[in-house]
Amino acid sequence: MNVQSSIKSLLKRSTSLTRLVWKEPSQPKMRARLNDDNVAIQVEGLTKRYGDLNAVNGISFTVNKGEIFAFLGPNGAGKTTTVEILEGLRKPTSGSARVLGYEISRDGESIKKSIGVLPQGFSSGSEVRPICAPPAWKK
Repeated sequence: MNVQSSIKSLLKRSTSLTRLVWKEPSQPKMRARLNDDNVAIQVEGLTKRYGDLNAVNGISFTVNKGEIFAFLGPNGAGKTTTVEILEGLRKPTSGSARVLGYEISRDGESIKKSIGVLPQGFSSGSEVRPICAPPAWKK
């Protein structure tokens, strides 16, 4: 079974947010502390409600610096809402999170200045004419 069919199979079985993390086999998995310098993202009990709808329901996870991290799940599982909360674009209903050591509830501007986001619908610049393209693109 190849990787693509494995992911499709996982998505078909999944009814909620799924976390996949790649770690080098020789490194043991360790739970990071909230104030650990090795932590990139720390989420504890994160919840987002819209009326009666639980978009994100009490999730907790840690992403250490250097990890490759992905959210997988069906539409409506809360992936986009979670990322938007971590980016400082939405406020959580409850729970806490830190991104690069910044608390999402009070350091949203610092988070926005420290991260980079590439939206799914991003255009690669195919409409950019050479006269307005950065010098590196003209080569």
